[in-house]
Amino acid sequence: GVTLLYKHAPMQKEDGSIEMRPVDYTEAIDKGKMVYVGNVIVPLAGKDEVVKIWAVPYDTSTGKKAVVLYLDLEEVTTEIYPGDIYLREKQMLLLGRGTLSIVKEILEGKPEFRDMIISLGLPFNEIIPAVIQMNEALTVFTHPKTVKDRFEEDVVLNSLIYGFTTHTPVEAGLQKLPLEKVEQRTGLNPDLWKFGIIRNDQLDCTKIAMVLSDVINGVSKEHSVVTERYLYPQFRGMVKGIVNGINIFHWQIKEMSGLVGKDYNRQNVLLMADTHLAAKKRFADWIYEQTGIKLDTKKLFSVESRRKTHFKSVDTFVTAMQDKELREIFIGTELVQIFMGKPHITDKWGLARVRELMALSEGRIVRIDENTGEETEIGRDERLVGRIVFVQNFNVADAAVVFQGADVICMWSELETEASATGYMKGLVNAIPTFSTKTGGPLEHVRELENGIFVYEYLPNKRPSPKGLISAMVKLSGIYSDSLPRIAKGEWDVSWYRMMWNSLQSTPQVSIETTIRRYIKELWAPVYKTKAVHAGELTREVRERNRLPNRTNLATTLPIFSLRNNVYNPGI
Repeated sequence: GVTLLYKHAPMQKEDGSIEMRPVDYTEAIDKGKMVYVGNVIVPLAGKDEVVKIWAVPYDTSTGKKAVVLYLDLEEVTTEIYPGDIYLREKQMLLLGRGTLSIVKEILEGKPEFRDMIISLGLPFNEIIPAVIQMNEALTVFTHPKTVKDRFEEDVVLNSLIYGFTTHTPVEAGLQKLPLEKVEQRTGLNPDLWKFGIIRNDQLDCTKIAMVLSDVINGVSKEHSVVTERYLYPQFRGMVKGIVNGINIFHWQIKEMSGLVGKDYNRQNVLLMADTHLAAKKRFADWIYEQTGIKLDTKKLFSVESRRKTHFKSVDTFVTAMQDKELREIFIGTELVQIFMGKPHITDKWGLARVRELMALSEGRIVRIDENTGEETEIGRDERLVGRIVFVQNFNVADAAVVFQGADVICMWSELETEASATGYMKGLVNAIPTFSTKTGGPLEHVRELENGIFVYEYLPNKRPSPKGLISAMVKLSGIYSDSLPRIAKGEWDVSWYRMMWNSLQSTPQVSIETTIRRYIKELWAPVYKTKAVHAGELTREVRERNRLPNRTNLATTLPIFSLRNNVYNPGI
């Protein structure tokens, strides 16, 4: 994997707002968890830059390592997702051309560079790149043909498979760049203009990636349909829907993994229940450490742990609590509703919702104007204290305790806006049912009343209705509370345990291994065969002239996108 070594990351302050704070990698370097590999020369907008490469090995279920390489250029890798679009553009260039520079260094540079990476524990003794998978349009400059530089006509780089995964089904999420002087700033290949790469008077990076890539996919069936229907109809029939997956080895409690595929019987179900209860107590202790709130573990812990942005619809719950009748219904359930997650530093809507949630956790019912930040108090209800919790500054270091100890994981996105979602998957593998709207990955994994429940009432704008959300909470609470007396009597075959068991048995479906097998079979292998066939049709003279290296498995100079456009003529 290749990414950037960011120097600053977003942290949440006590008032819910976001500030960028420096990240200190010293401890990781001192402990040998982050290793300096060497430098590569990266062409950036007509200038060669010396970029440091760091490597971090990650544990896997095989005992071998997966390695992520980090590009480090002081004036560019300053912060993650910067609000300055021109800085983000430089980061995109660095990520793309830097990746190609790494590939070239591995294949043709000093052996020490390659050997250092392999020595970190990779499961092979040689690196032979065959596929470059570009995730999100931020990676658009990874394709050799995107920029007029020395990589554009490079035989080795053009012989590789280039896949592109789009991760957003909403217009606002599409990565675009300012048009003015974009060729001068980036070195953009002028041959690309003929493909109609302008969108809303900006450069459409997603379309460039889709034009150039050998294969394209979305991250769920629905996502591929929405992408073709609403965003890029000229690519109809070309966007494969392959749902995301998660690293089971990292997220799943060990005792839970031993129950996957086992018989549904008293012994196994009670082991699952005991394992979950221990995880739930750890989660409750963590909540107390973070907030000072001591939760009753007999209550149903419902967790919404998501980035606070508009399409994820957390405002539906806020609106429900502003309605006295719906608030009374919520108070009557067994739920403790726990929120965590940050808005982007520039997202006023997200910050306003965070402030409203924080107020609810204090028993204050308020409305925040996202434009002015002005707060209007609607009322107070002390019963909400301890029933609604907001945990500040949630981050990946704390994520495992959350996704292992919750009772329910919430995914409430507006219809047709969730590309996939993976938070609920981390819950499923730990016997935690899903509470979701009908969008994204849950449509492929969640079955009503078997391993989760759906929201069934929506507003005309496709957002979940406050009434629909509370009705679903009542349903969840009913299943849970009806099971508790029977559990207390020693019964094991009860509705809530069945939902937990079915959730746990979803593990193979949400595994990243299942996802990658599909990538190989449905995306990469067909392109490999197409390129190999075409390579066989090249004359010996052409092959000799291009001197295709023996070590590359795909001996062709003709990118598959050229074949695709000629054969399918999708009108791009």
